[in-house]
Amino acid sequence: MGNNKVDTIKDYVNNNQTGNKDASAESFPDYEYAVTGICIGCGKCLYVCPADCIVHDGVPYYIDASKCRSCGNCREVCPVGAVSML
Repeated sequence: MGNNKVDTIKDYVNNNQTGNKDASAESFPDYEYAVTGICIGCGKCLYVCPADCIVHDGVPYYIDASKCRSCGNCREVCPVGAVSML
């Protein structure tokens, strides 16, 4: 594991990744996701999002729907189940 929180999260994602960070938008169904109030701000979702659509300027984070590709990577990696499909 890494020496700081960011390295630790990157190591976790690299060892436990469930999604495809390089996938194209056409690969996924048209779902919409939202981060709920139980978000703990761990940052794991930030490293698996291929669209860089998770905004982290406070907790809970939120998803910019205009950028989201609906891949579901964030939902899969969230340790507390804070990401919901709408």
